[in-house]
Amino acid sequence: MMLLLLPFCLSVTAACVQKECEALLQFKNSFYDDPSHRLASWNGTDCCNWNGVGCHQITGHVTIIDLRYDYQVDSSPSYSNNSIDSSLLELKYLNYLDLSGNNFYTQIPSFLGSMVELTYLNLSDTAVSGKVPPHLGNLTKLDTLDLSFNYELQMANTGDVEWISHLSSLQFLGLAYIDFSKSLNLMQVISSLPMLSSLRLRACRLQSTHFSLSSWLNYSSFLSRIQLLDLSFNLLNDTIPKAFQNMTSLKYLDLSMNQFNVIFEGGISTFIRNNCGLKVLDLSWNYNLGGDVFGSRYGNQSTGCDLQVLNLGYTSFKTKIPDWLGMLKSMKSLDLGHSKIYGPIPASLGNLSSLEYLDLGHSKIYGPIPASLGNLSSLEYLDLSRNALTGTIPTAFGRLLNLRKLYVQENRLMEVGNECFTQLEKLEELDISRNLLKGILTEVHFANLYQLHSLRIGYNELLCLDIKSDWNPPFQLQVFDASSCIGCFGGDFPQWLRTQKALFRLSLSNTSLSISYLPTWFTSHNLTNLDLSFNQIMGPLPASIGNQMPNLEELYLNNNLFDDSLPPSLCRLKSLVILDLSYNKLSGVFQDCLLTPNLRILDLSHNNFSGTFAHSHGNYLSNIEKLCLRNNNFEGFMPIVLKNSKVLYILDFEKNKFSGNIPRWIGNNLESLEILMLRSNLFNGTIPSSLCNLTYLKILDLANNQLEGIIPSKLSNFHEMTRSKYIYGESFGSLYYYCMNGRYFVYNGAKCPDGGKSVAKSLERVISPHSMRLQVLTKIQIFVEIRSQ
Repeated sequence: MMLLLLPFCLSVTAACVQKECEALLQFKNSFYDDPSHRLASWNGTDCCNWNGVGCHQITGHVTIIDLRYDYQVDSSPSYSNNSIDSSLLELKYLNYLDLSGNNFYTQIPSFLGSMVELTYLNLSDTAVSGKVPPHLGNLTKLDTLDLSFNYELQMANTGDVEWISHLSSLQFLGLAYIDFSKSLNLMQVISSLPMLSSLRLRACRLQSTHFSLSSWLNYSSFLSRIQLLDLSFNLLNDTIPKAFQNMTSLKYLDLSMNQFNVIFEGGISTFIRNNCGLKVLDLSWNYNLGGDVFGSRYGNQSTGCDLQVLNLGYTSFKTKIPDWLGMLKSMKSLDLGHSKIYGPIPASLGNLSSLEYLDLGHSKIYGPIPASLGNLSSLEYLDLSRNALTGTIPTAFGRLLNLRKLYVQENRLMEVGNECFTQLEKLEELDISRNLLKGILTEVHFANLYQLHSLRIGYNELLCLDIKSDWNPPFQLQVFDASSCIGCFGGDFPQWLRTQKALFRLSLSNTSLSISYLPTWFTSHNLTNLDLSFNQIMGPLPASIGNQMPNLEELYLNNNLFDDSLPPSLCRLKSLVILDLSYNKLSGVFQDCLLTPNLRILDLSHNNFSGTFAHSHGNYLSNIEKLCLRNNNFEGFMPIVLKNSKVLYILDFEKNKFSGNIPRWIGNNLESLEILMLRSNLFNGTIPSSLCNLTYLKILDLANNQLEGIIPSKLSNFHEMTRSKYIYGESFGSLYYYCMNGRYFVYNGAKCPDGGKSVAKSLERVISPHSMRLQVLTKIQIFVEIRSQ
């Protein structure tokens, strides 16, 4: 169980009551252990001085137990317990009990309903399960009840919630993540609570039937009294009820993660005007929510209101950003990202001097970035990514001295303004990739970025880095991505990277590196992702590469000029998930030690590897998804280790020297297979009928082998071949094409006869090892070529 014991600095004149002290000791002993010693002070006879315990100053009776765990401030070891001990019943005067954030793994004990002096009960996130005991309705003095975030907690099978109506003093009610789908009278019961002002019903499986129009109209006093309402993550749909506009005391409204599709009449502008004290409005993650979101027909009606957080992200609003948003001077967070909002960014947003968070990313915004955004002196987060913004990254951004994250990637920006981020000493993440940026970045641009740990500048082909080889940056990067920044390094490996000891992700793909070998100083024990693909790096792989980078998970060295055999140190890379060595000049035997259960993608295609592949038995390729060995000199039988590769969907052994029969287990075991390429090998025997079991197969190429016999008639059951017109191919750039419905595609040379226009032929015929082309599927015209060309 996780505990955070807060000290209570109470000046008491009476010592702890002995019976209550003994009860607390019994409660302490119900825990298995105390790994972080938070209960170390729970000894002796004066419990009023124990951490997490509060007493009445005159009588000495225990009135407070606060053992809540705060994940944000505490990282101490967890506790375990299987009950909430009944010794708490001895605390007759206890009015405050907070056990939130701990793990009890038990049901809520019914005896809690006997602790009638309680005014505060918080069991949120305590891993309790089972049914909510209706005995809690006896706690009529409660002003706070929080049972939220107990994912296995349930209501009675009948959905009975009448016990809630007895809590007449309740002001805060938290029931998040409890299933109320059967409690159709829930809102009727809750609305009857005369003092309730805060209600959290997140993820309670509520539907719009719980909120009928008549029920809302009957509880106008409840609507006018409620200040906090969280109905997020439910199943509410159709129109957002107009009754919300009658919540004149509302300060916090969260309707996110529902299925609403129409906003109330008058839009947000009218809603804010009617609820001018509203501080938080969250309608995000209602994917189909449209309509006149900002109430453009009603004009500006919200000036002077106190809204601080507006979240409309992940919606389908098709409208422009109105100028009047810039008049909400208290705004701290504005999220319109991942929506269909379009048009230019209004300059009036620069008036939001309190704004700390601005997300306009992943939308349809176009035009220049207004320089007025440089006035947002409190801004810490700015996301303008994935739009159609043009022009310059404003020099005015240099005034955003509190900015920590800046994302402007995937736009059409062409220039970096002078000193636009030179003075941003607090900047931690900068992404300007995938634009049309041109010009030169020098050390001066980065001279004061002391906190920078993520820098992405890739896919700006005309951008150049003019940095001296002896530059010592003021930062320690964790992520550096300069992919396709062709002019960034002038063909040399950037020397300043030797100073970056914290890197865990580095991409220099397609940066015109032309070097005779990887530098020996290039090392990082933290590195998990390394991409040096599509360059002209020559020579053997460094002998110590596995020792220098033992934590690699993804390694892309494809499309270079590496040669010689693989160094044994690669076998130390036990965490590899992706290994791409394709399109090099590597040779020798591929070592089985690189084939680990973690490996998901392996591409060795277009090299000179020889010998057998994975000749040993075991389950060490059980998670492999893509295995590409094409155009090498591998030999031997089909590796039996693949027999357990249930998630394999690309298997490409084309142009090798594999021999023997095509094993039946391919069709019986490799149930996820979509692409099977065995062309140009030495396979013999017949085509196993078990291949007909591969229901997801899209490409089958057995051409140029020594196969014979009858083509299985059920090959016509490959219905997946008709479902997609395109396959994006191997994950490393090789294109898969195929012939379908008269269209002509090629899978790395697997060509269809007659340009995809041929006449259907019978499937029932014997295939000889001589010249013969047969159409395998009569209806969808997929071809398998058996002869050599």
